[in-house]
Amino acid sequence: MIASITITLALGGAANVAVAHAPQATFERLAAAASIRRSAGPAEMPERLVQKELLNQLIAFVVRGHAHLTAGEWTGAEMLNIQEVTRDVVETWSGLAVLPEERLCWQRAGLDLAYVQFQMVGARVAAGTMPPRYLSQARTHFEHFRSGYNRTLAECTAAPR
Repeated sequence: MIASITITLALGGAANVAVAHAPQATFERLAAAASIRRSAGPAEMPERLVQKELLNQLIAFVVRGHAHLTAGEWTGAEMLNIQEVTRDVVETWSGLAVLPEERLCWQRAGLDLAYVQFQMVGARVAAGTMPPRYLSQARTHFEHFRSGYNRTLAECTAAPR
């Protein structure tokens, strides 16, 4: 699940990002493999299925948005929207996860995507095409996912087998 990332600054200052193992593909795989919590009663199942469909649509938004970001065609406001939706997707799917390891996978996918986004913003700030305040926001977003991942990892390793 670890993303291989290479960032190169083009002569014009735009960042070209090649992502070998894209975190957004991990989102899609996790969503496809996710099960609905078995403890849900018959009355809760339709609500959970609707929630899962909504989350799948949000994942599609993140995937399209990340492709847009990777192409270098984005503004700071678009970046903030994708960060917010990414956070919502990871936190909601983590809440629906049946196993602690599933929660850990969602947290890791969010962490990987936040790292890629942080690197993209860093490259644009270094090239002078984006104000430094966006780097601070991307760093905060990354740190949010890092703390969530570390917390979930501690829960998984402390859980009795």
